[in-house]
Amino acid sequence: MRQFSIKELEHLSGVKAHTIRIWEQRYQVLEPMRTETNIRLYTGAELKHLMNVATLVEHGRRISKVAAMTRDEVAEEAGQLQLADLSPASIAGQMKQSMIEYDEALFTDLSNRYAEEHGFERLFTEVYLPFLDEVGLLWLSDAICPAQEHFLSQLIRQQLYGRLAAMPLVAKPNRVLVHFLPEGETHELSLLFLHYLAKARGDHSLFLGASVPFADLAQFSQHFPAVDFVSYCTVHPDAQRIDGYMDQIHRTYADSGHRFWLAGRPFHNVPDTAPHVRTFANGASIIASLHPKHPIGLT
Repeated sequence: MRQFSIKELEHLSGVKAHTIRIWEQRYQVLEPMRTETNIRLYTGAELKHLMNVATLVEHGRRISKVAAMTRDEVAEEAGQLQLADLSPASIAGQMKQSMIEYDEALFTDLSNRYAEEHGFERLFTEVYLPFLDEVGLLWLSDAICPAQEHFLSQLIRQQLYGRLAAMPLVAKPNRVLVHFLPEGETHELSLLFLHYLAKARGDHSLFLGASVPFADLAQFSQHFPAVDFVSYCTVHPDAQRIDGYMDQIHRTYADSGHRFWLAGRPFHNVPDTAPHVRTFANGASIIASLHPKHPIGLT
């Protein structure tokens, strides 16, 4: 069974380590194990209880009153509060719990509830994207393992693919968009969402996915008279290759009538130097430019 240090408990629960120690020593909220060198270690059950206690405290309950409750009472009241709270922060907190416990049913229920209330596009931008950023930080701090990150990413991917499969084909598409990631880039969730938005707004959108050789794009530029190539990158092209990649685009497509829409961290400091290339620092800015008449949350 996975055991957590107090620092990992802090990262996962959002409760400061200093506060955890006070709750533990003064109110006996938690019951850690200790190593031979007296280092605290906490089980998954302790983490779950801490998250439930934090939920009650965040909703105005005094810690002394919460500490007097049984664990079952704390879990029941926290669950009722979470069911009534559809804020992005509350949903994301419960999704964190679903990731830690590999609970697909909880993740799916949370996603469906938020999407029914606010729509899938807001679910992705207001809950999934910020939560993925937090998951990345948790992974870097070793608070979660790679399997938990992959589990969460695959569940989000399933949500996207399920909605894409249910979309009807557009009889008269507005334009042709080809969504791709350069060679070496494998983080495709944000790009998949851009593909979803394009199809939802009536575009002929093709999704190529990760690590596409640059030369392969020529097949689409030859087949369609005007293509909008869309990419949303996280790591690649890296700092050593970004200038060469941009030069390759300019040499190949400067007078072609095709356009490139490039977003993400690698393009933060790359200026728009030609009419056939647009660069964006983040997802919100590329969405606003690609779909100006249909902002997020509207159809």
